[in-house]
Amino acid sequence: MKQMLFVMNPYAGTRRANRYLPEIISIFNRAGYRVTVHMTDGPGDCCRTVAEQAAGMDTVVCAGGDGTLNEAINGLLSAGLDIPLGYIPCGSTNDFAASLKLSTDILKAATDIIEGVPEWYDVG
Repeated sequence: MKQMLFVMNPYAGTRRANRYLPEIISIFNRAGYRVTVHMTDGPGDCCRTVAEQAAGMDTVVCAGGDGTLNEAINGLLSAGLDIPLGYIPCGSTNDFAASLKLSTDILKAATDIIEGVPEWYDVG
């Protein structure tokens, strides 16, 4: 079974993603993932969690705003990991998601992660 680390910022935006957590996890489970869930508890927690727990995972998914995505990327980089990262945008502005035309519909974004084709981006 494939392994996924799912890190969610429960305070992002209007906290609307919290209502969809069971459905999000179900989408990933039906796609064959055993999901380890971590709810962040403050600034820096996503970065630390990804750096400490992503090794051995097949993919990492973060749900939150641009700050959560930034922390997930930095967690992977600081641990020297080359693992696909999925993003469920549910922050206040979601500038990164808008620039890439990612869906801000939470369940569609989760489905897109499973059904989509990974794309490479330079993090600079």
